[in-house]
Amino acid sequence: MKKLWKKLAESTLTDRYQTTIPSHVRAELGLEKRDMIEFLKSEDGHLILRKRQAETLDSEEFPTELLAWLDFLSTDHSKHPNELVRLDDDFFAKAKEMVGHLAVDLDSPLEED
Repeated sequence: MKKLWKKLAESTLTDRYQTTIPSHVRAELGLEKRDMIEFLKSEDGHLILRKRQAETLDSEEFPTELLAWLDFLSTDHSKHPNELVRLDDDFFAKAKEMVGHLAVDLDSPLEED
């Protein structure tokens, strides 16, 4: 079974429940002085620490999986900005050619299967 979590560091709580985020963790998250951080909890009890973005989505409104996926995309784009590919008119023309004959009602409920 593939291990999903890797321990990055340890930190001790002070008497006032404060701690220092180790430098390599700050670097990994791209944290600077006065940045906000968020603590998220998944349904299975895992905790996530991440840098708060200017307009972070509210975890009460969106599923944890969606937030994790969006966070992955954001992080990946930040780390590899040159790999982002613009979808041009040819892409959309080919997509329309493949599915243009299908009639889709986006307001109808999904089937059970």
